[in-house]
Amino acid sequence: MKYILALFLISSSLFADDLKMKDGSLLKGKITKIHKGTIFLTTTYAGAIKVKQSEVDSYSTEQEVNVKTTKKEVIQTVVTHDGNENILTLWSDGNDPDIFQDKWVKKAWLDFRQTTGNADQKDIKVGFDLTWIYELSSFKIYGSWASAENNGDKTEDEIITGVDYEKRFKDSKGSWYARAEFERDKINDIKLAQNYAVGYGHYFIDEASTTLRGRVGLQYRMFEYYEDDNLDSIGLDFGLNFKTDITEKVKWFTDITYTPSFEDPAADYNIRHTSGLSMPLDTAWNMFLKAGVEHDYISLPSEGKEHLDTEYFLRLEVEF
Repeated sequence: MKYILALFLISSSLFADDLKMKDGSLLKGKITKIHKGTIFLTTTYAGAIKVKQSEVDSYSTEQEVNVKTTKKEVIQTVVTHDGNENILTLWSDGNDPDIFQDKWVKKAWLDFRQTTGNADQKDIKVGFDLTWIYELSSFKIYGSWASAENNGDKTEDEIITGVDYEKRFKDSKGSWYARAEFERDKINDIKLAQNYAVGYGHYFIDEASTTLRGRVGLQYRMFEYYEDDNLDSIGLDFGLNFKTDITEKVKWFTDITYTPSFEDPAADYNIRHTSGLSMPLDTAWNMFLKAGVEHDYISLPSEGKEHLDTEYFLRLEVEF
């Protein structure tokens, strides 16, 4: 009994931080991080858990932690927080989570989709997304492939690959970015489409539950066709990315890019839009179900082709 009591006391001393919830309940553990409205708590009874900061009435730490104030000052102190909102970020060890991250986010997905436009059909599409996040930088490699036949005739043959690099400015909502995308689409007579862009990004909202980022830059676009004349242009690159939590599990996402040319912005432009809902699946894998719509509009398509392709998709995505 003495040994059991000693172990209990040691365990309690290791996890002696307190969280008092607004509903009156009390959580004990070790506060490892507070970042973007979420408190990360390590406990002996439930492992690592996350708590929304908006649901917490007060919290305290037994030992000194690193605290970044709303004035962007970093201090080491024991925290007793009872409603004072001058704490922006907190971490017990390691690096400032606003600055330093080092991880891979890997995704693979399968779409069941209905397309209209240049091809009216039901088919499947597969893709991947590999993102490396390091300090204030992120580097993403992505790709997708779709192929289908109807009565022996090819009705879908599309490959898209791309890279996207972003560097956040320290203690700022701004960033700079560079991206490149390559596409082959035999059904739309595209032998190779290339799009390169570089510019400035700004996070209008950057919270755990909601992110809104805008981009503006310069782009070079080139279309090489199988049967039509090649086209190229220099113009502007606009982008908008929005994500928000509708409920604790259901999320909404919207991505829009608009690339008009300098020579004739009213007649020569491309627009790509994707919107949908995402929710986790209760499986042993880290899987998500997504449903949405994608529009791809080309103002100057090759001869005989439609301007707009529309895709309704139901996606199974696994993150590992």
